Amino acid sequence: MSDKGFISKISALALVSISAFPAYAATQGTQGATSTGTINISASVAARVDISNLSDVTFADADLGPILDTGSQATKAQNVCVWSNNSDKSYYITASGSGASNAFTLANSSNPVLPYEVYWNATSGQTTGTQQMATTKSAKFTGTATAPTCGGGTTASLIIGIMGSDANSMLANTSYTGTLTLLISPN
Repeated sequence: MSDKGFISKISALALVSISAFPAYAATQGTQGATSTGTINISASVAARVDISNLSDVTFADADLGPILDTGSQATKAQNVCVWSNNSDKSYYITASGSGASNAFTLANSSNPVLPYEVYWNATSGQTTGTQQMATTKSAKFTGTATAPTCGGGTTASLIIGIMGSDANSMLANTSYTGTLTLLISPN
């Protein structure tokens, strides 16, 4: 037998030996007064996120009236919960409005739309944050929640703002409405 043939047979035998004894395999018991077998158990879950504690936002005349025709901004902030099961509790936000091309705008019939701005802060109780652009995935945020719905608590701040110069074009006694969608993703 040549050296090549001998090496091939040894290699094949080694492969059979390795595959016959997988790591983490169940072991079977043997017949007797008692018999013991073992199994290995494993579990995994995909990346998950959850957003909760959101509330509708209303800007009244008391909010917008004082800033009409100014460079000031009226803001409404709310504390929300974002949970992520990533090891570093990270998440991303993609915000979309109900305006044309998912713009952040409020509308009323054929009247001019009213733009608004969206800000996010990964800490609860804040009134300023990182401005979000419509349909653009944010930079990574890191939360502190250890369970979905934060056990009833909050971990982040959502801030909505309307500029006085934009509010100046609103018609009196007319309600402007829109929808903001916040898509939270784990990566």
